[in-house]
Amino acid sequence: ENCDISSKTGSGVGTEGGFVSLSNCIIQRCKRHGVAIFPTLATSINDDDEKSEVRNSKIISNGLSGIYVRGDEQSIFISSTEISANRQYGIVASGGGFVEVCSANSKLSQNGKGTGSTET
Repeated sequence: ENCDISSKTGSGVGTEGGFVSLSNCIIQRCKRHGVAIFPTLATSINDDDEKSEVRNSKIISNGLSGIYVRGDEQSIFISSTEISANRQYGIVASGGGFVEVCSANSKLSQNGKGTGSTET
């Protein structure tokens, strides 16, 4: 909560099989993704209904995508957040990752390759 994150070598916030909750944060100028959420390397799938969330934040000017979510068990809820000026996409959901955006309160704009992408 209330954080300002940047990274010269990687993603600003990353989790592997975990969950993040960001509120009132600025994630900017990261070499890779602003937020990267990956599945666990363990063989069991996470059965929890937990999901990552980003609220009232800015994810701007990152080297790849603003938010990258990969893996069947990974999901994220985004509300009242600006995702802009990232070199690739604003949001990418890959390999079954799920993204829910409260679009009335969020702004996705001026990302290099567009607002969002889904990859298999």
